Amino acid sequence: MANMVLDTLLKGGKFVAATNEVKARMTAAIIAREKQGKTHLALTAPGPIVVFDADYGLEGVVGKFVDAGKKIYIYRIEMPSQEEKDAGKIASEIWDEINALFIDVLRNPEVRTVIFDTASELWEIARLAYFGKLEQVKSHHYGMVNAAFRRFLKKGLDSDKNILLLQKMKAEYLDDKRTGKYEMSGFGDTSHIVQALIYPNHSRVQKELPDGQTVEQGQFYVEVRDSRHSPEMMNSFFVGELATFPWIAASIIKGTSPDMYE
Repeated sequence: MANMVLDTLLKGGKFVAATNEVKARMTAAIIAREKQGKTHLALTAPGPIVVFDADYGLEGVVGKFVDAGKKIYIYRIEMPSQEEKDAGKIASEIWDEINALFIDVLRNPEVRTVIFDTASELWEIARLAYFGKLEQVKSHHYGMVNAAFRRFLKKGLDSDKNILLLQKMKAEYLDDKRTGKYEMSGFGDTSHIVQALIYPNHSRVQKELPDGQTVEQGQFYVEVRDSRHSPEMMNSFFVGELATFPWIAASIIKGTSPDMYE
């Protein structure tokens, strides 16, 4: 009797049987302050790559990857200003076009990685599209834009693409006073949607990391602070030649190897 019920569910097409299939792709937030290697790390992901570029920080970074033969396609996002007349209308048109292009990119079987540089600025566009301004908006008015942005990000989770959200950081405040710390700037639910939170960095001095590895002055390293796939990877570090997307993704996504992300 139980099997008959299950067969009925599956034949209806609204339920599918779960599998142990592992997709060699990852949705991650790459979070750092300026000039710490967010874009560089993202571009080590497999190509062809599509970049939604609102930060205009690709110059001087993208060239070496193109020279190495990686196919990279860039869509330049003109950031609207809330000071402009009809700012909300302008932002709404930009937001609609980004949504449509994102769907097209996700449907393209050749594209392997999608980068939003930065997702922090994309969040500004969405807010401006819904509110016509970025400041003096009451928290209880955020329901619709939160839902829209959440739907936007979750489109990537249903795809076979690597979705990389580059996130800026902002000063942290407590009781209107700076704490000296920094926090992610952008959509607050990002950390709940992505599969990993990744923090790239260039070390200013030689130092020893919490796991015992030594980082030389000026050396690039990456910290994985959280991972839905592999909780044991929390607070793990990748230094030097291992501080690339293929090594990080293969360490997080069980059953995959770095060559699957080349």
